[in-house]
Amino acid sequence: MEIFISGAGIAGLSLACLLAQSGMSVAITDPNLPDTCPDNTEHGTRTAAIMNSILPVYEQIDILDDIKSYSTPLESLRIVDTPAKHFKKPIERVFHAREINEAAFSWNVPNNYLLYTLLKKARTLDTLTLIPRDKVIGFTHHPAHITVETEKNGKYQCALLVGADGRRSFVREHAGIKVNETEFNQTAITAILTHSKPHENISTEIHKPGGPFTMVPLKTEGNNHYKSSLVWIETTPDAQRISHLSKSEITANIQSLSHGYLGNIELENMIQQTSISTMKSKKITGDRIALIAEAAHTLPPTGAQGLNLSLRDITSLKEILIEGKNLGSDLGSKTTLDRYENARKHDIALRSKSTDILNQFIKQDSHFHHAVRRGAFSVLSDIQPLRETIMKKGFK
Repeated sequence: MEIFISGAGIAGLSLACLLAQSGMSVAITDPNLPDTCPDNTEHGTRTAAIMNSILPVYEQIDILDDIKSYSTPLESLRIVDTPAKHFKKPIERVFHAREINEAAFSWNVPNNYLLYTLLKKARTLDTLTLIPRDKVIGFTHHPAHITVETEKNGKYQCALLVGADGRRSFVREHAGIKVNETEFNQTAITAILTHSKPHENISTEIHKPGGPFTMVPLKTEGNNHYKSSLVWIETTPDAQRISHLSKSEITANIQSLSHGYLGNIELENMIQQTSISTMKSKKITGDRIALIAEAAHTLPPTGAQGLNLSLRDITSLKEILIEGKNLGSDLGSKTTLDRYENARKHDIALRSKSTDILNQFIKQDSHFHHAVRRGAFSVLSDIQPLRETIMKKGFK
């Protein structure tokens, strides 16, 4: 076996499918990996806006048409800086993908549906071994390979172990790789909304104290059955207070914060909450180990960079491993892993820092922060060359 992947979430399965399609022998395990592929899956409250530049990953896996069948193109982005005690009028700007000759900035994809599509594809690939309902509990290094041990007494010899097992990655921790982590005292509230006005494929991001309130278009089902996903960031104490409200009280809060952009709003299901932090691994490689996705970094949802950053890891690692295989190189060698480390470290550092700064700046409620935010927002959005540059860079 050439590659063993710990973690069968979106990132792990995406990498597994890419490598197996290239002819590599790959195994993947996860405690939540089912024994058989279910007939269908629930929508869930979590979605991800996958940028156009990242979509070729799923074209290579040959599932892009399936993904687009249940996803929504984000053709425009509306940003609103809300009135506050310092300023009485909102500032609103709408950015259109067509301004930079794109049909859409990104596609809003329900996470559960994407995971289900990947799982179905994985089960068709001959060189991919799925190890259901198991997990890595240890590994032993050898000069020419690494032996991976799983909870169900499995032992697998491979050239490279990939940690795709999330922010509390066992692979990372067991390899002794340290992280830098920042807690924000913020919580992301997610839900699915139904609403009376069409969203017109416009994602609406409303800046307010505590964090942004973002309504992202979902696929319309039937006549006038409009839906959007909600990512509502609040300070953790406020989020805890909201969690104790009734469904009707939470709906009233959402209705008020939405400023009528989507008309009358109803909650399709109850909210879910996730604490927000930034984590960046000090290294993304170890002795015959590579880290991807949230095992290597986690970001706040501000700016929709999380999954896109993970898919950039996958693209880079896949290209390096395929090139190494074609050249007959050791896929777990220090030379191979140094290439991956060097290819990814600057992009991860830049996007982690910029997302951190953006999140911190949006949530502030002082007169100074409001004034600077509004001034910068107006300049960047109203001067055409700057406006186009921001759109191109922001959605790359």
